[in-house]
Amino acid sequence: PDVVPSVEFIVGMAKEFPNLAYVKEEREPVHRRMLALAPHRPQTIKAIFGAAFGRQWLYEMRLGMDGVMTGGAMYADIYARLWEHHVAGEPEALRDLFGKLLLMLNLDQSIPGVRLYVLKRRGIFKTSRSRRGDYTFSGDQIAEIEYRLDALRPLFRA
Repeated sequence: PDVVPSVEFIVGMAKEFPNLAYVKEEREPVHRRMLALAPHRPQTIKAIFGAAFGRQWLYEMRLGMDGVMTGGAMYADIYARLWEHHVAGEPEALRDLFGKLLLMLNLDQSIPGVRLYVLKRRGIFKTSRSRRGDYTFSGDQIAEIEYRLDALRPLFRA
C-alpha cells in the first residue's frame, strides 16, 4: 500500500509489457495523473479510465479520458445511456442524467448499503448481504432511497 507508482513508472511498464495497455487511475491527484498519462495514448497506453464509482465520470470525459470502471453494476443501463449521450454530443442530456445518477451515488455516503438495496430492488440480488455485513434500512432511509431512485427508474432498461 505504500508503493506509489509514478506516471513515468506506469508508462515505462507499458512500454516494456505491451499487455499493460489500459490504466484505471485511482491514485491522487487522479486528474493530474490522468492528464499526464494522456499524451502516451494510443502508442503506449491504449486507454485511461477513472473509477470512484463514476462520481467524476462527467469531468473525466470532458478531460478526454476513455471511460470509467466502476462498481456500479446496479446502474449499468444508466452508464450506457451516459455513454450514448457523450458519443452523440448531447451535453445537456448528459449533464441532466449524470445529476440524477449523482443523487444516488452521493447517498451511499449517508446510507451505507444503498447500492445493495438497489441491486435487490431491481431484482438482481435476493439479499442485501455482502462481505461487509447484512444491511437493513429504516423506513426513513428507504423513503429517501426510493425518492432519489424515482429520477432514474424511468430510464432503467428491462
